[in-house]
Amino acid sequence: MLAYTLLDCKTMDPLEGAGHALAGYLSLRSLCDLELSLLKMCIECRLCQSLILCAHSYRTDPSNEYLMSSAKAGWTRLEQICSTSNEDLLSKWKEIQQSYNNKK
Repeated sequence: MLAYTLLDCKTMDPLEGAGHALAGYLSLRSLCDLELSLLKMCIECRLCQSLILCAHSYRTDPSNEYLMSSAKAGWTRLEQICSTSNEDLLSKWKEIQQSYNNKK
């Protein structure tokens, strides 16, 4: 879910958009610190998997231009999340989650 939130978010910084989606999830379910610390790597892995599948699909059907536009966004988001430290990302997401807790 968070990987696709990164890909589809167009109204704000995609990393912040993923933080809002995560805050919604955490309002219903909890994650331990270890699980939270692994989210960034899981998102990176999911984006890589999508990009590999996209490259394979494009290789079998080069006329499918949609695949290349989708891949372009994927590479951009992968670079963005890879260039952000896990600590900075978790801190940003924690601030977003706390902003919802403060509204209660």
